[in-house]
Amino acid sequence: MDTPTTISVIALLVAVVALVTARRTGPGPTTSPLDAERLAVLERQQRVILERLRAVAPAAGAIGLVGSAAGAEPDLPEVLDLLVRGQKIQAVKAYREATGLGLKESKDAVEELARRHGLSSR
Repeated sequence: MDTPTTISVIALLVAVVALVTARRTGPGPTTSPLDAERLAVLERQQRVILERLRAVAPAAGAIGLVGSAAGAEPDLPEVLDLLVRGQKIQAVKAYREATGLGLKESKDAVEELARRHGLSSR
């Protein structure tokens, strides 16, 4: 992994930890809907990042990244359906909405998904 990606992963993980900590130590059990939505987006991003790290880390079990979905893309049949129909832009948009990732990460993931399924990346 290159340095900017590593820094991004670390920053995202720190943000998730900060939000979870703030949520636990906050003034009470109430959380605004905006905070809940932000936390949900961060959790989706964290899940995708961890899944990708499992895919690139050959000794994932040795560093504590163990799970049943190791190396798997998120289950996104609608994205695959859009790719089959040749609607790459809509597929990227659907992937972004489902995972909370940025445009470049989503585009790269959709292109990889198309490549693995033998679909042209138009």
